[in-house]
Amino acid sequence: MLGYWAAPLSARHKCGHVAPMCAIHIAPCRGPCSTRLLAGDTVETIRFNTGRKYTANGQRITATLHDDGMVTFFDHDRGIDGEFELIGDFTQRRVMEAYDHNLSKPTRRSWSDGMLKGGCNSEP
Repeated sequence: MLGYWAAPLSARHKCGHVAPMCAIHIAPCRGPCSTRLLAGDTVETIRFNTGRKYTANGQRITATLHDDGMVTFFDHDRGIDGEFELIGDFTQRRVMEAYDHNLSKPTRRSWSDGMLKGGCNSEP
């Protein structure tokens, strides 16, 4: 179970709408997607190739923004995972800044998101 949070969080829905929520309660989306998020849900996933020549496939990365403002990512070609707190927009550039400048750390969540079948970052 997620821990208790002292301050409310916000969740960015797939439609781009940001809704206030806390880690315990459900936050209804009042934006165009008309969905509801539970704490621990993923909000948005991006997939990209950096073009770096680590393998014949380049460097394929999948990153997911979670509703608690944390991003997990998985580098499919190098087998590296990490997690960092998002500051600013959720973009390929932000993910690569965190990755390249060691602003992320491997966590149980980033490992399971990338390595376990069905994890939100497991597919390139």
